[in-house]
Amino acid sequence: SPAAHAMGSMLKIRGTELQQRMSEFLVETLGDHGAVAYPGSHAEQSGQLPVLPMADVAQGMASEMFFRRATTIYGGTSEVQRSIIAKSLFQF
Repeated sequence: SPAAHAMGSMLKIRGTELQQRMSEFLVETLGDHGAVAYPGSHAEQSGQLPVLPMADVAQGMASEMFFRRATTIYGGTSEVQRSIIAKSLFQF
């Protein structure tokens, strides 16, 4: 049935947008502690890496957020997926 063919695209849209919103929410919840910190190579060599508050929780959250934003692009944009759904349901 056309609805069954559209289901994969609908799930992909919903899943990727949900992942994106959740990662944005986590970074927003962490506030300033969710910001990305990229110390220079000299800090690594000298052992003087900055100690961030909540580092155990916040580590990698911002990079995860940016990665999740890409999921709506690399798997096929949401607009393309919506077009697939419309073609399946309305049999264009």
